[in-house]
Amino acid sequence: MAEDKKPSRGEHGRWVKGVSGNPKGRPKKYAKIDSGDLERFMNTVLEVNTPDGRKVMTREAAIQHRLYQSAMQGEVRAQIFLARRFEKFNEKKGETSAALIHLLARLREEKRDPTEQESLFMTMAQKRLHLEPTAKEIEELKQELRAKRRKRRRERRRKDSSGNPGLKS
Repeated sequence: MAEDKKPSRGEHGRWVKGVSGNPKGRPKKYAKIDSGDLERFMNTVLEVNTPDGRKVMTREAAIQHRLYQSAMQGEVRAQIFLARRFEKFNEKKGETSAALIHLLARLREEKRDPTEQESLFMTMAQKRLHLEPTAKEIEELKQELRAKRRKRRRERRRKDSSGNPGLKS
């Protein structure tokens, strides 16, 4: 049996050509976790001691709270981790902002209302960017919605009146 195997090393201790020194490869970095288990773990509610007293929060919130506390107390690893996360967040925020500006410019240029998908993107982008509409903008949106509803009602009435007159009661 030993004769059938390829020699893994040559006479001078070097690997023979075509033979791997690590046949199983590099070990996996993390074990695969079921997403359901992870969600249950994250959403478990527990009581946490904070400087302001005991608070009820999810495990995810408790871990984030602890991370922020560690960073504020001078733990360099936590500070570096958070600095990188903030940097990624700001990059994504910039990309979202650029995409939103591009979409708004295109809508103005084409002089049209946004599609449902574009409206959804605009809403999500505003939430991600933490853009709170002003009272004036909210009022303008309400007026636009009212105008659209009135227009739809008029169109329905026209269709109903121009439809089959024999069906009216």
